Amino acid sequence: MSAHHPLVTNTRLTGALPRLLFFILLAAALVLASVAIVRAGPDWRARRSSPVPPREVPMPFADEGAGDSLSTWRASPQGEPPLSVTLRLPGQVSFPERKPVAAPAGMTGWFTLMTEGFEGAFPSGFWQVGDFSSGSVGYTWGKRSCLPHSGSFSAWSAGGGINGAGLACGGNYVDNMWAWMIWGPFSLASAVDVQVSFWYNNNSEPGGDYLRFGASEDGYNFYMASASGDSGGWQEANYNLSNWLGKNQVWIGFLFSSNASFSTYPGAFVDDIRLQINLPATPTPTPTATPLPPGAEFVVLQQGANGYTGARDTHLDRYQANSPRGSATNLYLYIDSSGEVRSVLVDFDLGGLALPRDAQVLEANLLLYQHKFDSAGVFRVAAYALNRAWDEYQATWSRANNSTLWSGAGANGVPWDRQGVGTALETLAASRGWKRWNVTGIVQDWVRAPEQHFGLKLLADGTPSGAATIGYFYSGQEEANPTLRPKLELVFIRATPTDTPTATPTDTPSPTLTHTPTWTHTPTPTPRKLHVHIPVFLYGLTPTPTPTPTIPPTWTPTPTPTFTAPPVDPYEPNDRFSQATPIPPGETIYGLFPPPNDEEDFYHFTTTVTATLEGWLWNIPVGSNYNLVLYNEAKNLVEDGYSGNAGNANEHVQVGVQPPGKYYVRVYRGEGPPTLAKYSLCFEYGNSPRCVHPLTTMGQGNGTPAPTDTPRPSQGSRS
Repeated sequence: MSAHHPLVTNTRLTGALPRLLFFILLAAALVLASVAIVRAGPDWRARRSSPVPPREVPMPFADEGAGDSLSTWRASPQGEPPLSVTLRLPGQVSFPERKPVAAPAGMTGWFTLMTEGFEGAFPSGFWQVGDFSSGSVGYTWGKRSCLPHSGSFSAWSAGGGINGAGLACGGNYVDNMWAWMIWGPFSLASAVDVQVSFWYNNNSEPGGDYLRFGASEDGYNFYMASASGDSGGWQEANYNLSNWLGKNQVWIGFLFSSNASFSTYPGAFVDDIRLQINLPATPTPTPTATPLPPGAEFVVLQQGANGYTGARDTHLDRYQANSPRGSATNLYLYIDSSGEVRSVLVDFDLGGLALPRDAQVLEANLLLYQHKFDSAGVFRVAAYALNRAWDEYQATWSRANNSTLWSGAGANGVPWDRQGVGTALETLAASRGWKRWNVTGIVQDWVRAPEQHFGLKLLADGTPSGAATIGYFYSGQEEANPTLRPKLELVFIRATPTDTPTATPTDTPSPTLTHTPTWTHTPTPTPRKLHVHIPVFLYGLTPTPTPTPTIPPTWTPTPTPTFTAPPVDPYEPNDRFSQATPIPPGETIYGLFPPPNDEEDFYHFTTTVTATLEGWLWNIPVGSNYNLVLYNEAKNLVEDGYSGNAGNANEHVQVGVQPPGKYYVRVYRGEGPPTLAKYSLCFEYGNSPRCVHPLTTMGQGNGTPAPTDTPRPSQGSRS
């Protein structure tokens, strides 16, 4: 070997120094060869790109770098592309064929497609867990009560599997883990946006062991974000999975991996997972769907739109009590355990509309675009009319302007700063999109008394649920995208219609009351008294053979048609979750969608026992298509809780065993115009009274009414 080595053939190896030089050069060559081999191997940090075909990853993998923060990385073109990780070990990965979970037909806007709090059976349904390590480690994700974020359970990365199920709370994960937890598939084929949020608590070897989250189009090749080290307790992570929009099958996955050293940590816990999708509005033209009343006008006021410049807004911050925020791009609504933190002031100048004081405001809606949230909590927000002038760029938590203090901090002095009773109470959740408040009464007051027009305040109410603070972000009138700025939608009639003279009944004049020349004029002076006793003299004095004067017919007014009041829905207003009206179990109720624009009704009932839930919707008018949806108390769709048969076929939902609690029922009109025809609705559960419903015609169109149903009146006498 040495005879052919160039270092040997060109150099005589005599003495200690040449031999030492030989070994030094040989060692250097080996080092360079090792470096070349290492550089040819996997380099996670150098190969971050998107989209790229995922590559096979040796398992278990070794050094993976510092990783990314789960709470900041976003799987979208704006964020840093994730690492590509392939879940593929022959014989260990197998997914059953499942139809992707999709939103019900007819749903629009933000919709919660999936939630998981690990309070029920796990893994079940669309969840799969596995230990895909190269050796038989026997630890995987499992439902445990060791460290829940809410409720009683969470998923622990080392709490399941043959060995992990016996690991005591407080124990440590082991070396060489590769534990997966995968959910799916779900469909994003029709979604225009998608958001995944969850809470995690991670304590692992920094830079060596990782909690990962990501998404996949095939269930094997995942793009993932990572977190390593100590998260400092429970943290919330929010992801926008816009790279997967339009895909009919998408999976999300959690991976916990450990290397071969320092497994002296408990690992990762995950809880309260929520998957939300944003569905586009139906393409039905809106102008024809809700025609305006005669003489009404529809106007949208938005800063910068059609030359409008009369909007102003700001937010008041309790923790920055003397800092004006009128030039901020965002508006904030915040609460914490002590109550109000940040509130919104907003106003729209109506001067350009030149509305008279007697103009009728038929409807006024304030819309703010919610684009971010700091937690997954829920709170209620009401609108309050302001009673004090304020300056957009000077108003703070303490002051209305530089020279005037609020009577109560935060514009809360009643009645000097604002009204004491709010209106348009809306329940807001962690989602993106336009949020609407019906402020018709407030705006009508502005029109009637322009001198009392000071704008309004949006105030969040309630206490945080599941978080120390709940905060939502809205686009203000300083927003760079003009289409996302606050809007005020108005429908109004400029003047109150005057009563027309025809409204006064016109007495049918009797022909005898007009001057009739048939009366024979007699020279006697007695006719002077005619103006006093006309009926007496005319009836008995004149002996002439002229026709007997016809006395005016008995004054019988034209019979007034019998007025039959149109059917009234006793459950209105119930057009949103916050207005849902209670319905008794086993009892048929009758609702309707009166013209001109009623489209959906909400009801609720409460169960006190674990039970199956079943409901029916029938008597759907011909030419209409009503749908039936069942939600849980969190306003999430209950599995199998949607019925959307074609045409006016009856609807029926039957869901498996559900926990005690409050449930919402939504009936919405998919096709056909609003009508005064009543539909029938009934729900039963557990040992409640049984519904009487047309089982024999269910799904076959508008069936025979339930025996207890009052027969529908004829066309001429609806009730």
